[in-house]
Amino acid sequence: MRAAFAMKHAEASRREGPAPVINHYRFGSMRASFRPERDAFAWACLDLVPTARGLADLEVEAGAWGPSIAHEQQLDEVVASLDTLTTVAAQLMTATLGEIAALEWQGALLTGRPGSFQLHYWCSAASELLVIVSFEQSRPRRVEIHD
Repeated sequence: MRAAFAMKHAEASRREGPAPVINHYRFGSMRASFRPERDAFAWACLDLVPTARGLADLEVEAGAWGPSIAHEQQLDEVVASLDTLTTVAAQLMTATLGEIAALEWQGALLTGRPGSFQLHYWCSAASELLVIVSFEQSRPRRVEIHD
């Protein structure tokens, strides 16, 4: 004789919790954190990531298992278009901050969604500022200033 009983289903978020740290073959060691305002985990690279444009501080919005090929491709696209993206970002920054002396690319937040990402710059204005430019459809849409 067999006994039957109902098992409760665990919530999806509990079944798919991220590893505290993963070692991604391209991005290196990454740590996940949950951000309630977003649908994805924020995976922060624990070390600077080598790119064709120098070392970059990267963060990736991804699912519980980390970055996908879409994030790697997005990084390649951003790096290949960095001069053009920086020029259009500088135009929005100038409109927001006034005259800016110099921009130095620091890194990015990659979403894996085409045209949707953030670029991070050190900006010489009245003082040194970290400026984050959010892009949608590969166009700069918003500037955030962190001093």
